[in-house]
Amino acid sequence: MPIEYRPITEEELIATAEMSSWAFGGHFSESELPQTQEFFEMGESVAAFDGSDPVGLVLYSAFEMTVPGGSATTACVGPVVVLPTHRRRGIMTEMMKQQLTNAFERGLALSPLEAAESIIYGRFGYGIAAEHENWTIQRQDTAFRQQYEWNGSLKIVKADYAKVSFPNVFRRATPDRPGVIQPPKTWWDGMFDDLAEHRDGASANFYVEYREDNVEGYVVYRLKGDTVVVQQLMAVTDAAYAALWGYCFGIDLRTTTKAYHRPVDDTLVWMLANPRQLKREPYDRTWMRLVDVPKALSSRTYATEDTLVFQVDDDFCPWNQGTYELTGGLSGAVCKPTTKVPDLVLTSADLAVPYLGGFRFAPLARAGRVEERTRGALRRADAMFATQLKPWSPVLC
Repeated sequence: MPIEYRPITEEELIATAEMSSWAFGGHFSESELPQTQEFFEMGESVAAFDGSDPVGLVLYSAFEMTVPGGSATTACVGPVVVLPTHRRRGIMTEMMKQQLTNAFERGLALSPLEAAESIIYGRFGYGIAAEHENWTIQRQDTAFRQQYEWNGSLKIVKADYAKVSFPNVFRRATPDRPGVIQPPKTWWDGMFDDLAEHRDGASANFYVEYREDNVEGYVVYRLKGDTVVVQQLMAVTDAAYAALWGYCFGIDLRTTTKAYHRPVDDTLVWMLANPRQLKREPYDRTWMRLVDVPKALSSRTYATEDTLVFQVDDDFCPWNQGTYELTGGLSGAVCKPTTKVPDLVLTSADLAVPYLGGFRFAPLARAGRVEERTRGALRRADAMFATQLKPWSPVLC
C-alpha cells in the first residue's frame, strides 16, 4: 500500500503524538495532551500514513523571527519524525518537500529548525545559521574581574507571577538580536507547568526576578545534586545581567553551574576574572532554509551599502534556481532576478549560512562551497551581511 501524505485530523492527534514519542525513543503521557493539542492547533502538518497509521510527521508554525534590521514571519519546523519501521523509504524527503512548497505558497520566505542530527537537513537546503554554547563552571572560578554595580532587588517568585511577568522581559531583552523567535503561549505554558517527566531528575523550576522600577531580568533554574542548572537567563540591562549571574554563582551548597543555549558572543566570558575556566561547548543550533531567496534577502538590512549578484543553485526548491541582484544597506534592500553576470555562485543552503550574520562567506569559499566570480566580492559580501550581535534563539520551534 502506498504511503499517503496529508494533514492530520483532530481524531488522529493522540495516535500522531504517540508515534512522534516512539520515534524519539519515548512514550506519550496523557499529562502532555493539553499542551500537545495546543501545539498541533497552532501549526500546520504534513503527516505520512501507512493505511490508517501515522508513520511520519512534519509540523511547522508561522512564527516571527528577528532578522537584521527587522523581523520576518517564518515557517518554523518541529518536530520532524519518521518511525524506525519506515526509514529509508523517502518519507522524510517527501514530507519536507511538501512542507516547503506549502510555506512558499503562503508567502513565507524563511524556515528555521533545530536539527537532532546535523547530517540530515543539508540535503533539504538548510544551512547552519547560528551556533550556541553550553557552559560549565566551578564555583571557585566564578569571581568577576571587577565590581559590577546594581541598585535593584532580587526576588524568588512563584510560577503564576512569573508567567505574567517574564514574557515581557524576554521581548524587551531581544529586539536587536538576529534569530530570536518570540515564544508562543504553548512554550511558556510548558515552562511554567514544569512537568516532572521533563526534569531529568532535577528539582522543579525556581524563578528569580531582578527589579528596579520594573522587572529588568529573570533567571529560571533547577537544582540537581550540587549543580545549578540555568534553564534561561534574560536581562534587559547590564546591571540585571550581572546581578542574576552573581545570584546563580552564589547559591549555597552548590559547587557547579551549568547553563544551556547561550549566545556565542555572550558577555559573561568578558566579566570573569579567569575566563579559561568557563567550559564552553559550541554546537549548531539554528538551521535556516531560504524558502524564497529574493524575498528573504529583501527582508533584512545590511551593514554597508552595496550591490551584489548571486547565482543560486537549488535542486530541492526549484523555484529558487536563478540569478539575483541584491541592492541593500542600512535603510533596507531590494532583491530581484537578473541576467547580469554573477559575483558569487553558491547553493541556497550555503546562502542561508551567513543570512543572519552568524558566519562569513569567506570560510565557505575556502571550503569549496562558494565560488567568487568577481574579485573582491567575498570581502564585500562579508561586509554587507555583518551584524553587531551574533544570531541567537533561546527558544526554537
